[in-house]
Amino acid sequence: MKEGIRFLRGYRAWLTDASNTRELGDYAEAMWQSLLEPALLNQDKVMMYRAYALMQVCLKSRRKQYLFIRDIALRDQYSLQDLQLCLFGKLIQKLLDTLKSLQIKKQELPTDDFHRYLFAVTRVVLGKCLAELGEEILSPSVEVQELVSEPMCGSVPQSLELMQYNIALKTKARLLAMQIKENWQERELNVLCHDLESGSEKGSIRLCDESRDNVYQLHKRARDRLKKTMAEQGFSEEVGRLFVGKHLKELCQNCPVLPTYKSMQKATAPGESYDIER
Repeated sequence: MKEGIRFLRGYRAWLTDASNTRELGDYAEAMWQSLLEPALLNQDKVMMYRAYALMQVCLKSRRKQYLFIRDIALRDQYSLQDLQLCLFGKLIQKLLDTLKSLQIKKQELPTDDFHRYLFAVTRVVLGKCLAELGEEILSPSVEVQELVSEPMCGSVPQSLELMQYNIALKTKARLLAMQIKENWQERELNVLCHDLESGSEKGSIRLCDESRDNVYQLHKRARDRLKKTMAEQGFSEEVGRLFVGKHLKELCQNCPVLPTYKSMQKATAPGESYDIER
């Protein structure tokens, strides 16, 4: 939710800045550049705000549909920030599916005409995104595509990019992170973090004083505890995967690095020295 609040605050500040242009053509061009190079959305805030502004303009023609979905989302205690970011993410993903046909039109039409065409396509695609978002809110139990069987794995499944814009899964993954943060001991989270980090290129310095057999058993115990926590809360495997892909790394950044599963005399942040109770 924090990322959503920061994004919307930044967008509103940018929108009210008198020095910024508010031409529809600029919004459409920003969206087009974002489709050609999606990574720019994370690198260029002005481009991201302009692309988001195009969605907001298009929402005016879908106002009744959007307000209906927004009211249901707020009734079911979803955040407005999540609703907006999930809708924006879905829009980008679905427009990317039309990239080839858009590139053909870009070659055929003058720039201004292409911008108008992209605006029209965006409105149509946005309607589909709203319908999909409404289905997720009204039927959050519907399972998405099958992925790997284990919720903990060395790399994030590719379909995570789609799952993160499912508002029901996004909200539940955040709740799972809160449950683990509040109810797990640091040494238990340390094991889960070691399991995550071991699959990375740098590896992990956690549990460095444990034997390989002990680490294997600790990983199994942590995974079983994660599954139990998910089962108690009624969370699906997809929620677990989204938690691992989007929230666990942040928890690990704030989890002390423990070299063993034993209790500690002094909690330490990642990268600091430590004292072990022998």
